[in-house]
Amino acid sequence: MKLGLLTAPFADTPLADVADWASSAGFEALEIACWPKSS
Repeated sequence: MKLGLLTAPFADTPLADVADWASSAGFEALEIACWPKSS
């Protein structure tokens, strides 16, 4: 089992920044949140 992080709370942060932080904090996986762009 790997410890992961859901990216939904970081919607306003670039994914690369979230991934860099998560890696440095010891997370081994990311669950990427996605939803349709509002019009």
